[in-house]
Amino acid sequence: MLDADLSFEDLSRQVKADASFYRMLGSTGEEAPAVLRGDFFVESFRSGLHIHATDAVEQSDTVTELRLEPQVSVSIVFAGAPAAAIDGIELDLSVPDGAQAGGLIWSVARPALLRRTIRSGQTVKKVNVSVSKSWIEEFLGRDTGQDQAVRRFAESHTEIHAWYPSADTARGARKLLECLGSDGLLNRLSLEMLALGVLRDAFACIGQPAALSDDGDRAALLHRYIADNLGAALTLSSIAAANGMSVSTMQRVFKEAYGVTVVDHLRRARLDLARKALVEEHLPIQQAAHIAGYTSAANFATAYRRIYGHAPSQAQREDE
Repeated sequence: MLDADLSFEDLSRQVKADASFYRMLGSTGEEAPAVLRGDFFVESFRSGLHIHATDAVEQSDTVTELRLEPQVSVSIVFAGAPAAAIDGIELDLSVPDGAQAGGLIWSVARPALLRRTIRSGQTVKKVNVSVSKSWIEEFLGRDTGQDQAVRRFAESHTEIHAWYPSADTARGARKLLECLGSDGLLNRLSLEMLALGVLRDAFACIGQPAALSDDGDRAALLHRYIADNLGAALTLSSIAAANGMSVSTMQRVFKEAYGVTVVDHLRRARLDLARKALVEEHLPIQQAAHIAGYTSAANFATAYRRIYGHAPSQAQREDE
């Protein structure tokens, strides 16, 4: 990463080629301090494909706004958790625990406002590839099931899907970052090929949740996934991504199906697992607390008593 300070004007010169307006809230940008230190890159191709990449440290606390035209975008994030929202809907651009990269696919079916909150000191390393709705229509071939899924996705406003980029796609995106700003025909061909690889991997995931007949099926899938992975370091982002949903969609379908939040269900499921360990395996309370996700035996005992009405020590004697 280059150690270069980039002002709002530096960013604006690149972004305005792809946007009808780009602004920094509360400032013209002329007197503002550096916004990023590192690399910021925007490249457009005649095919209608656009690449936007960042490998930098954010230098100031500010907010920028960008007008987006109808498009489908694919983001891969390697570092940081860029804060962004489209028409007020937040994008979860974090990297799930244990993943080499975070991914997000989102659509804009009509002109929309992208608001980006920049936070001083945050390192951001990400690649964004976008294509217009017309690009998708021209690129689609025979009307296969996958073509229909992609077309429906492109026609939906602020449809957002989380995904896990494959290892090959993540490597390709990293190579794309390494090519930032290089000139020449061969470099542009390499950039376009790498970007198309990102799109292919992302588009292959579109429609997978649609294979589930309804929200009830999706909730059941979430319930089963949590049960099978209680021993892992689960987060809302990792659970949603592993099941092809956005965090907001996951929370909605789960609460509607089971009447509790994902967080509350996960907490109860781990407590049930800890209780089983206490009763059947006679594990020490500290180990049972660890199973339930608590570092403090006292906090575990409080949570346990709230759910089961008695202390963990009593559970150890239940089958005696």
